Amino acid sequence: AKGGERLIDNSAINTLHNSLIKKAYLITPNIPEAEVLTKIKIKNIDDMVSAAEILIKLGAKKILIKGGHTKSKKVEDLFLTKKECKIVKNKIA
Repeated sequence: AKGGERLIDNSAINTLHNSLIKKAYLITPNIPEAEVLTKIKIKNIDDMVSAAEILIKLGAKKILIKGGHTKSKKVEDLFLTKKECKIVKNKIA
């Protein structure tokens, strides 16, 4: 949610972990969503990589973590598969 409130309960998170993520071809969480799914705090690009690796281990084929929630003058998005890792950097307008 825009205000930072969680819109999903623990039961739904368990369903995502146990059923949906492993069937997904691509998941596109933003940083707060990736933190909820992986239970790690994301402060930088290395944390984003760690979170994406957890999601890959849960069975997702490709991950795009959207980095627009950082307090930086640039946005860094992370794309990860088992074979590649790409960081896309853009300036905030």
